[in-house]
Amino acid sequence: MKACSFGLCQIKSLPMMSVFSLVKTKTLSSAIYQINGGTPVTATMLLDTKTKEVSVWLAKLPPFLSKKLLSFNSDTEIGYLNISTATSDAPAQVSIGITLSDVPLNFTIRFNEISQPMYVLKGNDRIEGKVVKEVFVNPVFDNAYLEFKKMEEVSAAAQPSTQIIDYMKEGRKTDRFGTVSELESLARRRKKQLQSQKRERLERNEVMDMVFKAFEKFDSWTAKDLADFSGQPVAYIQEILGEIAVLNKKDHRNSYSLKPEYKEASDEDA
Repeated sequence: MKACSFGLCQIKSLPMMSVFSLVKTKTLSSAIYQINGGTPVTATMLLDTKTKEVSVWLAKLPPFLSKKLLSFNSDTEIGYLNISTATSDAPAQVSIGITLSDVPLNFTIRFNEISQPMYVLKGNDRIEGKVVKEVFVNPVFDNAYLEFKKMEEVSAAAQPSTQIIDYMKEGRKTDRFGTVSELESLARRRKKQLQSQKRERLERNEVMDMVFKAFEKFDSWTAKDLADFSGQPVAYIQEILGEIAVLNKKDHRNSYSLKPEYKEASDEDA
């Protein structure tokens, strides 16, 4: 935003530039400068300072307005700022010359004098101008602005947020929850799962023989106990039990007993 002391001031969309404080200039090729209030550094650079006294206003805009204006091409005429009648009773007036139908148009403007000289650097080798004022542009909290914020929230909520998490790097962090006993139980389950996955399946006939021998010792077995007894995966044992055994629903719940026909055959063999 180029500044003017009275009358109409033209507002244009400018490309992204750097703002820094120029502490002291020695020569055209060497300067000591301070960027954004940071530590002063000495740099050797070819710096064009012909326009360093051109007055520039540093405008600070709401994010939604800044994003909208940056979408226009450089040097697009945005509008005019009338400061000829700017007093405490008659604030500066802004005339917008472009279409901004999707953002609020009512703003308040506050000026702040610059105590420490700041300059606008265009590219890496040219000073665009000297910042003489800070301009703070804030939206007026009227019905139009409130409706705009409401629509923003609705639009954000309608867009699904998907995040891909690498379990090996991030997912394990979420496992550390619950009481100590719950964590110990979780550790035991994982250990058993790993042990079950490592078990190699034997031939079906061999496993059937081991299961029948187990039922010769005890009338009822759980699938887990039979898996431990035979050294086979629990799922494999459950598959076999589905053919030769029945699940007890009253006494010894969650345990299996041989079907009558297999039990009779086993007794006859004995």
